[in-house]
Formats: sequence, C-alpha cells, structure tokens
Amino acid sequence: MSVYSIAEITTFIKLHLENEPVLRNLSIKGEVSNATVSAAGHVYFTLKDTAAQIRCVMFRPQRNRHLVEAGVSLIAHGSISIYEARGDLQFYVEDVVSDGSGALAAELEALRSALEAEGLFEPSRKRSLPPFPRAIGVVTSVQGAVLHDIQNVLRRRYPLTKLRIAPTTVQGQDAVTGVLESIQKLNREPDIDVIIIARGGGSLEDLAAFNDERVVRAIHGSKTPIVSGIGHETDTTLSDMAADVRAPTPSAAAEVSVPSADNLLRQIIEMTYMLGSEFGAIVSQRSQSIQSARSQLESGKPQFTRLYQQIDDLLQVSFKSIKANYMFQVEAIHSLRSRLETLNPDHVLGRGYSVVTIESTGEVIKGHKQVTQGSNITATTHDGTIHAMVTKVSPVESSGL
Repeated sequence: MSVYSIAEITTFIKLHLENEPVLRNLSIKGEVSNATVSAAGHVYFTLKDTAAQIRCVMFRPQRNRHLVEAGVSLIAHGSISIYEARGDLQFYVEDVVSDGSGALAAELEALRSALEAEGLFEPSRKRSLPPFPRAIGVVTSVQGAVLHDIQNVLRRRYPLTKLRIAPTTVQGQDAVTGVLESIQKLNREPDIDVIIIARGGGSLEDLAAFNDERVVRAIHGSKTPIVSGIGHETDTTLSDMAADVRAPTPSAAAEVSVPSADNLLRQIIEMTYMLGSEFGAIVSQRSQSIQSARSQLESGKPQFTRLYQQIDDLLQVSFKSIKANYMFQVEAIHSLRSRLETLNPDHVLGRGYSVVTIESTGEVIKGHKQVTQGSNITATTHDGTIHAMVTKVSPVESSGL
C-alpha cells in the first residue's frame, strides 16, 4: 500500500476537483452567513441550506461583491477546489445574483419596518452625549479583545472618567437576557452618564441578540444615552439604529464617548495665549487712555496763584459793594426815622394840638355832627387829659370861596 504526504493527497484532490467539468462551472443557491471582508477587500462567507453548508471566497476583482450580506439568499457562480494550506474545500465565487432575501433577513426586515413605524429609530429623539462624562458603563463580554480595546481608548483619551463594566454574554441563547439585565443595572446607577454596548464582528446569527426586539426597546427606553459599537463597520443591527449614537467599532464607540485630553490641553493652551493676548491689548489700551487723560488733566490744571489773586480782587469788590449797600441802608433808615419822628403824635400834640374823643366810646371826633349839646368829651394833650361837656355846637361858617 502506498503512503502519501498530506501535500500530495491534497494536490491530488485539488486536481481531481478542478478537472471535473461540473465542478469547474457551477452555480449554487443558498443563504449567506458568516460574511467577512478582509483588509485586502476579499469576501469570505458561507452558503447554507437546511441540510448543509459550504465555505466560499470571492476575491476583490469579482463583480457584485456588495450583494454578499448575512441572511441574503444568493445564487453564486464559480468553481469548487481545495485550499491546500488548510485542506479546506472552498467554492471560489466569480459572480453572484440575488435570489431574494433569506428567511432570517426577511424576518429581520419585517421587524425593522415595524419598529421604525413606531418611531424607535427617529433621529429627533436621539440625545447628545455629555461633553465630560463622569462615569461610563460598558455592556460587553469580559472575554476577548473588545473590553481591553475600550479600556485602552478611554485611558488614553480621557483618564478622568470612571469605567463601570456590566459583563454579559453577547452571543447565544443567554445573550438577550444578559444584555437586558446589564442595561437595566447601569440605568439604576445615578452617576453614569453614557452606556456603551459593544461586541466584535460576526455573522447575522452571531449578532442575533442585538437584533432582538426586547434589546432594541430597552435601548430606546434607556434613561442614559447609549452608544452602540457592535461588530465591524459593515455590520448594522437594529440596536445600532435605536442607539443615540452609532459607532462603527467598539473602539470607535469609546472614542466618541469621551473628549480627547490632548485636544482639551491644546484648547486650554490656545485659550490661555488668546486670553493673555487680549488681556495685554486691554492693558495697553487702558494705559494709553490713562496717559491721554493725564495729559488732558495737566493741560487743564488751573493756575492757583492767579486764582488766589482773582479771589482777593473779588473779595475786595464784594466788601466795597457790601459796605456801600450798608451805608445806603443806614441813610435810608435815618430818613425813615426822621419822617416817623415828624409824624409822631406826641410831637404834634407838643405843638398845641389835641385829640378830642367821645368819652363814652373813645371815638375820635372829626366833625361837629358827632356830638350834641351836653355830650361828654375828652381832650388829650401832650401832657394830660381834659374832660369837658359840650355846651354849644356851631358849624364853621362858609367863606364863600
């Protein structure tokens, strides 16, 4: 019996398959799963039906590579061969055409349409993230590189924030319950400002928990803003659509959740220079204003010696004016006093005049008709009073003039 090396037998199988006419020009229909894109742009995926599956590769130059999406039913055309390095049977796809959506994709699309009609994906309800989060909650698995990548990004960009991890499985039967409990737990903590939901890439089946209606509604109803970083950039789940912010990768989710300490420091330095420049300009402007005001004050400073002389002159003029007015008033008073003295009744009486009044009433008698014969009268002179009785009343004879 001959003994073959592995390389020999895999080469034999490869040649046998490639020489088989049916396998060289073959079309296969199936549902896409486990679709990934390499850095070089090649698409690796699996085509499956209810009974079996086959590995496929579609190199970058081939047409319609964009149709290869998880859950989509395709008709792929190509050839079967062996990848000798791993001994894998592979379908080398040259072209694909759509065969309509697969069952899983159709179910997912129906759910998406229903939730969108309810407004769960409405952009207007999405909240802005706080600029300086105190604490960030992370819903993810503690296994793998996702959590490590998030921790590294947060530590590098903004070490001031605290990290609260709510560990959960992110794939399999328990993933939905775990994600729901983690979201609820983080929402009960009062100081958490942002929640990141993250996991690595995978097939549509691997991401099933994040397309579950219960998880989507929990994200929509979260009181804390949620950032999704689920899968790779080409993966889009319903959880991504419901989140407040969708990041293409877990690391990117951490990036958008916190500010950059380096950028903040740069802004502080720039603002410090700007404030220093503006403050210097203000000080210079104020200094110039003060110098200008000082010059104006110096030019307008009064000459006190001249003012003193002017005050003395004004005082002399005022004194003379007051004195002249005083003398005028004295003369006026003397004149009034002389007139009053002249009109003093005692002086009049001293010249031989008297004031005659009716004794009973004290009424001054100005005419003869005020008394009759027998009336008692009083005559006041400058040195006494005379009491008398009227014996006769005679009017003054008119002179006819």
